Amino acid sequence: MQKTIPSQTGVVRLHPDGGLDTGFGSNGLSLLNIQHAYVISVMELSSQKIIVFGCESINAENPPAIVTRLDANGNLDQSFGEGGHLRIDVGTSYDFIPNAVELPDGKIISSLFSYKGSQERAALVQILPDGMRDTSFGVHGVYLLPLPMNQPMALSLSGNELTVLGRNRNISSYKLYLHRLLLDLSVGVLNPNFEQLETLLYPNPIAETFTLEFELQEPAPIQVSVMDMQGKNVHEILGSQTFSEGKHAVSGSLPADLPAGNYVLSIISGQKLLKSIQITKG
Repeated sequence: MQKTIPSQTGVVRLHPDGGLDTGFGSNGLSLLNIQHAYVISVMELSSQKIIVFGCESINAENPPAIVTRLDANGNLDQSFGEGGHLRIDVGTSYDFIPNAVELPDGKIISSLFSYKGSQERAALVQILPDGMRDTSFGVHGVYLLPLPMNQPMALSLSGNELTVLGRNRNISSYKLYLHRLLLDLSVGVLNPNFEQLETLLYPNPIAETFTLEFELQEPAPIQVSVMDMQGKNVHEILGSQTFSEGKHAVSGSLPADLPAGNYVLSIISGQKLLKSIQITKG
């Protein structure tokens, strides 16, 4: 339940009969120590700690999604994120987290809905037990769900499979869509411009060499490079080369002295990023 007081937002806990649990927080109210925020959903973890999902401010220019963790008594957990909070901003005008699931290892996968004007995005974010974004998940910790879904509505976890229920708000019929993903996502795809570039990269993880297949709708100059998770260019697979319309395959390899770990393979045409694929060097 959400309860707002001037310039503060908090949560309350109720007994099964609907009475206020005065042993929670301060006389039943736990203040989140966030100004001008509001709560969207609350989840209790297996540790009995409490995760609160919301948006920091609907009045700010670019309000981020915010995740707060409380202990079982409703006190702010200072060991989580920065002072008990994790802020998630993907660069749009408005971000919020509608729901999440807890993994057996204590990590949390949350859905993320963000929009800027008419552009809406649905994504998944993986959060580490210490309240930091897991940068090994997707690209820089964010996995953009493929269109046509642009608003996630529910998550369901069964074994190692995650099912996301969402809808497309850009059509009058509001059709629903289901996406199923493996939790051990060794491949994350980032497509910020929503270009429909069909790609296939294998094997991944990469021991030595790999093959990148892609299909172009029209002739275009293509450049392929590899960056580390901080965005630094560490290797060029293919210099700018013009490819004709149709299907193509490019063979590549990673430097032997490149440390094992996660990287991002970027496909660029001119000055435009067509697609980024998370790869793993084994």
